[in-house]
Amino acid sequence: MTASPTRTPETAATPHADGAGAVPGARGWLRPVLVGGALAVVVVLGRVAGVLDGPVGLVVATAIVLAVPTSRLLSRRIVLAVPIIFGWFPLVAWLHLPVGSLGAVTIALAVVAGALGAWVARARGRLGLVVPRLALVDGVPLVALLLAAYMLAPWLLAPSGGSAVSMLASGWDNVAHFNMAEMIRQHGTVVAQTAQPADGTWAYAHYPQGYHAMTSAVMELLGPVQVGGPALEAVLYVHALGLVFVTGIVALAAGIAALPPLRRHPGVALLGTGLVGAVFLLGPSGYVIVDGFPNFLYACVLLCLVPLLVVATPRWTGIVVLLALSGALVGIAHSWALLLTMAAPMAVVILLPLRRRLPSSWRHRAAIIAIAVASVVGVVLAVLTIEIQSIAAIMLIGGGISPRGPAEKFVIAAWLGAALVALALVVPRPRGGHVLRALGVAVGPLTGIAFTVWIIAVQAGHEGAGYYLHKYVIALELLMATVAVVAGSLALAHLHRRRRLGVPVGVALAATAGVFVLGLFGAPTTPLATSTGLTLATGGVARETLVTRSTAPAPGVSDLLAAAQLTREVAGRSVYVPLGAVFAHPGSIGQWNAALAGRWVDEVNAPIGTMLRFDVASCDDPHWIYGIVASEPDLTVIVPPACLDAARAEVDDRDRGRIRTW
Repeated sequence: MTASPTRTPETAATPHADGAGAVPGARGWLRPVLVGGALAVVVVLGRVAGVLDGPVGLVVATAIVLAVPTSRLLSRRIVLAVPIIFGWFPLVAWLHLPVGSLGAVTIALAVVAGALGAWVARARGRLGLVVPRLALVDGVPLVALLLAAYMLAPWLLAPSGGSAVSMLASGWDNVAHFNMAEMIRQHGTVVAQTAQPADGTWAYAHYPQGYHAMTSAVMELLGPVQVGGPALEAVLYVHALGLVFVTGIVALAAGIAALPPLRRHPGVALLGTGLVGAVFLLGPSGYVIVDGFPNFLYACVLLCLVPLLVVATPRWTGIVVLLALSGALVGIAHSWALLLTMAAPMAVVILLPLRRRLPSSWRHRAAIIAIAVASVVGVVLAVLTIEIQSIAAIMLIGGGISPRGPAEKFVIAAWLGAALVALALVVPRPRGGHVLRALGVAVGPLTGIAFTVWIIAVQAGHEGAGYYLHKYVIALELLMATVAVVAGSLALAHLHRRRRLGVPVGVALAATAGVFVLGLFGAPTTPLATSTGLTLATGGVARETLVTRSTAPAPGVSDLLAAAQLTREVAGRSVYVPLGAVFAHPGSIGQWNAALAGRWVDEVNAPIGTMLRFDVASCDDPHWIYGIVASEPDLTVIVPPACLDAARAEVDDRDRGRIRTW
């Protein structure tokens, strides 16, 4: 008698290749087609009618994604789904599919819902596979959801376009990222694939747009498919931004909860999630979005998902796992490609132990090859977008990023020490391939340290060139924290299994970790900081900054939104000159006008550049106007209504009609 193969939670979710329980013959396909078609039609009609927009649409989309039986475990489904969606769905924007008024998100939801319905209807017993198996440890992602939603609430709850723009204006680069997301929303494809306008060349055509395509898709899910006015688009963008990063934090928590040894140790999983979440939400990355680098943080989330996927994967040949891992790599390439220096070496570790065999099925092998080819194509597209610039030259580009707290300069050494101690506890008695892979993913931080040394060498002697170094070190810190948590969690689970870790010790470890986090990063809220005498954490400062800007939008934002609407209606190139009260640098406001109007071309950067030379201007002395009008004979200049007469008085009679207001 031949023993039946072992059914693990991972393999139990995979449908039988022989289609056991399926109804044979042509009649067997009738019910799946009808059920799948009906579900697809319901999704399309719900989206067209606006019923599946906003929060309802978000809930339905989440339910559809989590219903796909990639695993029997809820946490495992989450950690597989997020990198697949974050990495692969943005590539849809490269295809420029003829989705029409339905939108790519509507069609994607209809296809997934329809395919899932047809698969369930095809065979008896499959309906039970749609609902994941729940365990106490699956509550860890829920806790992460609540904490992330609290810290990112200003983005999620922005009440108006004025509030949204006021928050985004806190970081100069936010205007560029909003522009790229809005361009994808308006044209259905990345900027590089968009037909050029008659009056210029689109800005940021050579910037990777993975984060922007994903955010644009969430905007489409939350609001109407058709693009709205500038105020609505700004609100949709900040809501989508918040949701993207809440989802990322939840995926990291789910990845920790899905580690095989932690399925029976929810307390350890919660402790690990708290540490990783603190680094992302309270540490130096807590201010990254406010500074204007959401694409970088998006890539950091995918980077930290790589070791979680690698360690928890029992078989590297699993199609869904390969899709998730390759999706993470492609998503990093299209968001902040330098992080591939850490992600790619860790991805190779999934092959451990090397004695594992290749699949015997030619279809399975063909699918693996197809994923590999698609991954290479995805990465090549990102490289072609940035036009294969010299990495050394990129390292010398200047920029601005908020400085980190003084205590955080030691955090890399702290995490590295924690990882080494944890690994020392595990190595003497390794149990299973996941421990071997946990040792292997240390190659990511090690290559990161080596690359950091190289960046320092390249930037030596170049003043003001530390911008990329600071960002790369933040990513290295986030990855080290994740790897340390993975190793530490495995060590704690190992000790607990050997009855060396009781509840009192666990509570003491949790308390120590809490004190460590608060002492390192500071308190998350002002009341806690005041009562404990701690400093306010970087993430807490970011949150309070956003709350202030959202509650009381800066003066001049309403003028900007009105100017952007007029810019949409004006034929040809136009520029907004913010005379009077301003909420940011006039040059930045000029860029925001172009972005909100969806009319940002490279050629408009010249008159905007004129405004970069001045900090303020008023109706009493609108001295910018003459130079801007004289620089380009067909340019329309938009000014606030109160300044129209003064602005027209600065130019010749023949040019006064080119100065307009709303």
